[in-house]
Formats: sequence, structure tokens, C-alpha cells
Amino acid sequence: DVIGVLQKLGADVVYCDPFVESDDPIADLAPRVAGSPADLAAADCTVIVTDHRNFDPKVIVEHSRRVVDARNLTKDIDAPGKIRRL
Repeated sequence: DVIGVLQKLGADVVYCDPFVESDDPIADLAPRVAGSPADLAAADCTVIVTDHRNFDPKVIVEHSRRVVDARNLTKDIDAPGKIRRL
């Protein structure tokens, strides 16, 4: 589980996933945020681990300091030094 691994490494993790219900075990692992531009800007790094189509990759990249993309959601965006694709 990505949240647990990042927390074990010392990261303060929040998440945004509109498909996670409040009674889902994932909801207990970290605080949930709306995923607004302000939420993205507040994070040191945005990690994309799902390819939900309701997330706009351009907005994510524009407002995030750094992006780690494990789903190739940002494949059409050129932002050298800002995006790390896995």
C-alpha cells in the first residue's frame, strides 16, 4: 500500500480519491483532501497512483511542485524536471 510505505519513510500523506468511501479502510490511513489547486500547491510532491479520468493532469502539473506519475496520466505534458514517470 503506497500510503503506508510513504508514511514509513516519514512522509506526511494526504490523499484525494473520489471513489474511496468514508467507510473504506483506506480512509483511515491518511486525511482526505479535495484535490484543489491549493491542496496540490501545499504538497511537496503529488503522487499519481490511479488514472481516474476526472483528474485533469494539466491542473495537477500546473499547481504541484513535483509530480511522481505511476499511471502515465501526464504522458502528454512536457514539464522537464517537474514530472517523474515510473
